[in-house]
Amino acid sequence: MKKMNRLAGIMAAVLTMSLLTGCFGQEADPFAQNVEPDPVKPAVDVTDVNVEEPDEKEPEPEPVEEIDYEKIYAPIIEENIETIEYGYNMDAEHKYLSNGIAEKVAYSDKDTLMKQIGYVIMDINGDDVPEFLMGETANYDEKGDKSYILGVYTYKDGELVCVIDGWARSSNIWMGNGKIYYYGSNGVYSSLFGQKYLDSNCEIKWDDFYFSDEKADGSIGFYHNKTGVYDVDAAEELDMEEDAFWDLYNDAKYEILKWKPFAEYKKQ
Repeated sequence: MKKMNRLAGIMAAVLTMSLLTGCFGQEADPFAQNVEPDPVKPAVDVTDVNVEEPDEKEPEPEPVEEIDYEKIYAPIIEENIETIEYGYNMDAEHKYLSNGIAEKVAYSDKDTLMKQIGYVIMDINGDDVPEFLMGETANYDEKGDKSYILGVYTYKDGELVCVIDGWARSSNIWMGNGKIYYYGSNGVYSSLFGQKYLDSNCEIKWDDFYFSDEKADGSIGFYHNKTGVYDVDAAEELDMEEDAFWDLYNDAKYEILKWKPFAEYKKQ
């Protein structure tokens, strides 16, 4: 009987230990490795994420109004056309009339001149303001066609300004690249020629200016400067023969301008 009671007590103790182990977990294994659990990763902070925002569309530039330079230069065209059509009026006040056109109307008919003489509007000095050139292309020296300029105007400070005027004995010939070749004559012993251009301030500058003049002893002297001033005291006398002097003139190269004939102009 006592054995039965002792056995029952042992079994009750074992059952109690089993129940306690099931409630509080298994007993730690003394031989197991001490492994720390993986750290919990924090949630992503969206404020740290670089989110590309769509580019703001740049505002469209306002359209730049195109300047109608033919309209600006219209008074020059119309005054010269009027002279061609009705002849030179000595009593009229001429503001934009070319001496070359006034000269031509004396011996040429108007229909020929309206087709022969024209104009071109282009920037010849690099200031982004196109100049007005009028003239003709002809072969007056039997050495090929050249574009003779009878007038150059520019638009400066709201005004139309004449910077070159040309006629038979004071010719201006287009060379290209903004360069103009000049040839003039003051008589048998006096010839003038050289290369010039219009600078960004709309002033005439000279690369070279040559001229001849009669000396006190009756011989002909040849001179050079870069100012365009016809004055032997403001020039260097050249030691050369007449043929060499004219070789300088003949060496010039020219380009042809594409004129718009006056006959195609529509009054503004």
